[in-house]
Amino acid sequence: MTESIRKTHLFDSAEGSVYSIRLTNNTGDYIDLTNYGARLFGVHVHTPGDGMENVAPACEQEEAAIRALSSGCLLGGPLAGELSDKVWDIVDLDQTSIMFTAQTASRIKVGLRVTWVNLNRLILDIFTTPEGDADIALQPRLDLASRVYEIACFCPKVNGGSAADSAYADMAFRSMKCEAEADVFSDGNDAIKPMLEIKDTASSLRISFYSTQHEAKAWTDAGLVSMISFDAQPIRVQASATLTERAIWGFDHITANLASDENDPESPFLGFF
Repeated sequence: MTESIRKTHLFDSAEGSVYSIRLTNNTGDYIDLTNYGARLFGVHVHTPGDGMENVAPACEQEEAAIRALSSGCLLGGPLAGELSDKVWDIVDLDQTSIMFTAQTASRIKVGLRVTWVNLNRLILDIFTTPEGDADIALQPRLDLASRVYEIACFCPKVNGGSAADSAYADMAFRSMKCEAEADVFSDGNDAIKPMLEIKDTASSLRISFYSTQHEAKAWTDAGLVSMISFDAQPIRVQASATLTERAIWGFDHITANLASDENDPESPFLGFF
């Protein structure tokens, strides 16, 4: 199947035109985004029975519904607070990716490149350039539709302790906390690396998360599941310099018997980088 894009005009505002954008990979799986707040409101992937499911919070593509969205922002943290209700510029759009840009009131230019590729990998690259010296905290974020997930730890540390001494030892799954305070998974490696994985308890769906950042967490709040990564402290960025981060989410239905794989799982990202 040929990769394709679909860009649909939704409405106009004082800041500019608002669109929905659909990116489809060569297996027919697709994501839906809007430049209103740089939000993701659809991750449509095939199920083992060749059906389709949306694992992201769905939204009606009407002005009132778009403006009322409180979820789906791909950028979390303080910058999201400044940009979540802003109409972002679309500066680049091709068969597999889209680039959004916006500027905060404090004159930090932010770019988000969203790439949807084969194997159902969602790649988010964040670029931030302040006009003056600034402390910047970046938080790549993915909101998921309400489900009951269990969580596994890829990182060597959990809340400052060794993962080997935690409930996540030997990659054992357990029910994730349904509260705002969630376990924090830590890895000091500066390269892109596995952070954590969640598993839908009612299906074979697993969502893996890789990041260049040092900490990550997943939690349930207000009926949604969120996965983010971050660094413990904001990073000081000099005027006109650019701070970048990358996050990658993978969506897989694992149907094989994993009885022997829980202790030594094969990464779904092998051969991807």
